[in-house]
Amino acid sequence: MDLDYRLPGTDEPAITIRRTTLGGIHVLVDGVRAAGRAGLYEIPGADGEVHLLKVQGAWRGLHAIADGWDTPLEPDVPTWALALMALPLVLLPVGGLVGGLFGGIGVAANGVVGRSPLQAPARVVVMMGVLALALEAWLGVAMALTTVGSAGVSYATGTCLDGIAPGTDLVSQAPRAADCGTAHDGEVIGTFDAASAAAYPGETGLT
Repeated sequence: MDLDYRLPGTDEPAITIRRTTLGGIHVLVDGVRAAGRAGLYEIPGADGEVHLLKVQGAWRGLHAIADGWDTPLEPDVPTWALALMALPLVLLPVGGLVGGLFGGIGVAANGVVGRSPLQAPARVVVMMGVLALALEAWLGVAMALTTVGSAGVSYATGTCLDGIAPGTDLVSQAPRAADCGTAHDGEVIGTFDAASAAAYPGETGLT
């Protein structure tokens, strides 16, 4: 989102304050990105002087402060909207790295909605919808990863294997096929189907 700004009492230079999708702030002077630190930017004026421009309120609504003038660039964001913006971050402790990724996307999306001109009830509905979508996306990916991780590997009868040792997790540390003509850890000598059992019979029952 680009916001036009002028130094108080001037028409030059053309200043654009740009908010990125993820909430970052950039200041462009006549189309060239200005160097800044901690929200402070040096703006060369048409009068030859350098003016200090401070941009603040990345979450609560942007304000530009220069030469003693505080110019609102966006409407102020109420506290309830800030709370809803941050709500998708609950996926970080619940869903780990994947949850944090979708939570971050949700926060960025809710940031756009929270600063939009929509009426308060509409903003609440949309931001809760963003939270629901982030949660649904995380659950979908988590279930897909669980399915892939628990699928294991099937080996045909007669396959020789290496990588089998006491305590080996045959799902996450699948043994690898080996040349039966050389020394190897084991061999598949047969298969059977335990799917018809009412419950997992345990190691003794399988043995």
